[in-house]
Amino acid sequence: MSDRWKSREERILELLADEAVFGLSADERDKLGVLTIAMPDIDRDCMQRTAATVHLASIGREPEPLPESLQQRIVARAKP
Repeated sequence: MSDRWKSREERILELLADEAVFGLSADERDKLGVLTIAMPDIDRDCMQRTAATVHLASIGREPEPLPESLQQRIVARAKP
């Protein structure tokens, strides 16, 4: 991997992590948009999932179940 690719990859991961934890400024959102166009294979949701996993692990108990109506809507949308 070239240094240029590595720094671009590191920057997009840094921005995705900041987005998941703190939110982004308008300038950072613009930069993330440019980088995701340049790197279309990047998983935009990877840091959101990671942050959610860390949060759930840190609360030390099982999360409350989703309301039945929300569960039904999710299942209905998931079916083709």
